[in-house]
Amino acid sequence: MAKNMTTKSLFSFEEDIIRESHEVLSKKDELIPREEYEKLLVRYERLFKQMQRILRISDRFQLELSLSNKDLEQLSTIDSLTKIPNRRHFNQTYEQEWRRAKREGNHLTVGMIDIDYFKKYNDTYGHIEGDNCIERVASTIQNSIQRPADYIARYGGEEFGLILPNTDIDGAVKLAEKIRSNVESLQMAHCLSDKGVVTVSIGISSEIPIQEEALMLELLNRADKALYKAKEEGRNRVEHRCS
Repeated sequence: MAKNMTTKSLFSFEEDIIRESHEVLSKKDELIPREEYEKLLVRYERLFKQMQRILRISDRFQLELSLSNKDLEQLSTIDSLTKIPNRRHFNQTYEQEWRRAKREGNHLTVGMIDIDYFKKYNDTYGHIEGDNCIERVASTIQNSIQRPADYIARYGGEEFGLILPNTDIDGAVKLAEKIRSNVESLQMAHCLSDKGVVTVSIGISSEIPIQEEALMLELLNRADKALYKAKEEGRNRVEHRCS
């Protein structure tokens, strides 16, 4: 479509062709000059080319719309601060991995990770530093994970969710200890923490899903209870709870 052609002018052109066609066809009892047919044919050829351009433009718009929808979908599942998946995506992934583990008869392990004394950190150092703390912890957790299938998401606030497919409790505890140690090694000052630096507590739970999907929540609850125990036992530690 020509750059200076508006939608209105395009339809006006179509209307002109239709009107001219009717005029030619109305001359039933007259000898119609060849040039009139030729003129009409040229106009139709031009219209045909314009319609081809419109179809190409429509295809391009459809592609752009599809890409935009994919971008929106991705934005709806990515945490804006940490750029890792959010809780919505965690829930979707957890359900998929549960069904996969149940189908294949493999272990599925989940973990809950919480930044210790984060409210005190936020109150002491301010929200900007609080956000920076969450970002650095998220990045450290992500960098601690080696296998492509292992998964981390921001579960909410200063809490992160971990999904470890085909991983038993021993393997999960080793990874959790690595995460805990790596976060402590950041040496981010936290004057109100027992350790004097930012640390995390981690709760782990694992099982082979052989029962109904209704028990998916139970596995998460056990990990959450293990996290609560880690905090009760002094924080900056890993606790696990099996079925």
